[in-house]
Amino acid sequence: MRHLAIRTIVEARRDFRRSRCSLFERFGSARYSRTALDDIDRQLEHYLSGGGVFVEAGANDGYRKSNTYYLERFRGWTGVLIEPIPALAAQCRRRRPRSRVFQCALVAPDHPTANIAMTHADMLSEVVVDGRPPPQNVPEWLDVYEVTVPARTLSDVLSDAGVRDIDFLSLDLQGHEAAALRGLDFERWSPTIMLIEIDDHDARRAVDSVLGMRYDPIAQLSVHDILYRRR
Repeated sequence: MRHLAIRTIVEARRDFRRSRCSLFERFGSARYSRTALDDIDRQLEHYLSGGGVFVEAGANDGYRKSNTYYLERFRGWTGVLIEPIPALAAQCRRRRPRSRVFQCALVAPDHPTANIAMTHADMLSEVVVDGRPPPQNVPEWLDVYEVTVPARTLSDVLSDAGVRDIDFLSLDLQGHEAAALRGLDFERWSPTIMLIEIDDHDARRAVDSVLGMRYDPIAQLSVHDILYRRR
C-alpha cells in the first residue's frame, strides 16, 4: 500500500511537470522544454544547426531526459524514436506527434531470435542477461517486471521508417550500444553526429571497434555521453 501511494505521488508530479511544460509551450516558451539530463540538449546546440532528422534509441516516454524533445518542439526537427517497453512506447506516441515511434529493442544482425526479454525498470530498463543481477538503484516503489519485446536491427527500423539521411543519432541502451551499432549499415545510413552513452572502458572499446575510422570523438557532454562526428 505504501509503495502504491508513493508511485501515485511520483506520477502526479510527473503529470504536473508535463502539463506545466505544455502550458508554457502554448505561449511560445521553452522554459520547461529542455528535458535532457546534464543539460545535453543545450550543449548540442553548438553542434546541431537548423532543422534536421534525428533518431533516438532508448527514448523512454519521449519527454523525461529526452535528448531530442527540444529539437522537435522548438527547432523543427523530425525523426524516429525507438523504445522497447510497450507502456513507454505508447507514451512516446502521445507526446511526440512529429516522430515515428518503434516499439522494439535494437540488436546485432546475428541475434538468434525475433524477440528478446527485457526488464522494465523505467529509466533503467535493460535486456535480461543470464547471470547478470537485475537493475540496481531502482526505487522500491517502481513496478519492475519482465516483458518480451521485438528484436530488430537499426537498419531494419530505418528502412521501415523510410529514413534516408540522419543528422543526429542518440543511443542510450544500458550497455548495448555497440550491438545496436553493429546492426547499422553505415554504407546506407551514416549519421552526421552521434551521441553514445558509454559506461566504461570496455564499452568504449566495443563502440570504437564498430565505428572504426568512420567517426571521430569530438566532445564529452557528460560522464557517460560521448559525441562523435562523421569524418
